[in-house]
Formats: sequence, C-alpha cells, structure tokens
Amino acid sequence: MTNGFQKKSKKLGKNINTFVDNATKAPYQDFRFLSKLYEYRTIDHNISRIALHKFRNHLWYLSPEIALAFFYLTLPLEWKQKMIDALNRESCDENIKRILIKDEEISEFMQKGFEYIVSPETKNFFKRFELDDQFLQTDPSTWSENTSFQKGLEVVNKLRVI
Repeated sequence: MTNGFQKKSKKLGKNINTFVDNATKAPYQDFRFLSKLYEYRTIDHNISRIALHKFRNHLWYLSPEIALAFFYLTLPLEWKQKMIDALNRESCDENIKRILIKDEEISEFMQKGFEYIVSPETKNFFKRFELDDQFLQTDPSTWSENTSFQKGLEVVNKLRVI
C-alpha cells in the first residue's frame, strides 16, 4: 500500500512541477483562467459564479507580480506596450496596489484588460529583485537583444510560483 501511495505522490509532484514551471507565465495564465471562468457563465452560470467568487480571492498577489509578464516571451507585443504605458501613467485612483474585486465587478475588470493591473507600483518588483528596468524604455520587439532584459529574464526564470 505504501508503494502505491509513493507512486501517486511522485506522479502528483511531477504534475505540480510541470504546472509551475515558468513564473513568467503565471500572471497571464491567471488572467486567462479568470477570463475562461467568466466566459463559462454562458454554459453554466452557477458554476461560473461560484468559481469566479473563489478565484477572485487569489488575485490579491497579481498586481505586484504582474511585472513577471514583461518577461513572458509569448505575451503579445501590443500587450507589453500597453503594460509599459500603464506603468508610466500618473498615479491616480485607477492605479491599484492590490486587486480586490467584488463579484459584481468582474465583468468590468475583464473589459479593462490585462494592462489595468499594471501601475507605477509595479516598478517595485524590479527593485525587490534588483533588476535593471531600462529595457522598458525600448520597444518590446527589441527586448530579446537587450542586455538588461536578458539578465532579468535569467533571474525570473529561476523563480517558482504555485
């Protein structure tokens, strides 16, 4: 019996490690998952509502960690540019430090888009990990050749998320 449990545990560990293999994907995957849960309301409104209610409590971390998405290589360039624009906007009520949304606000939140999560506070991510953010002053299409981007990518690729 212990042998069967050990095999299942090992398999579960592999699955978990596969799921959290790349920290740069996490913010985008969470936003897409939220979007899919929201879209699911057309199939089963009740399940969608309950799942959204639970998952929205998971979003508190997303604002400060959204900076990981700058390093997600397959994130569309136009999304990255919108994120840069949001990063550089003046502080205002629209800027959020932590995402706290009510169930009835999810529709509006989804319409605002991925970049809504980004604010000047997002820059703290670069300070916390001592990353040079100079690449943010350049066009996202050139980042792969940018030394500060490459060094930052090396650091964030070592991060693990759950």
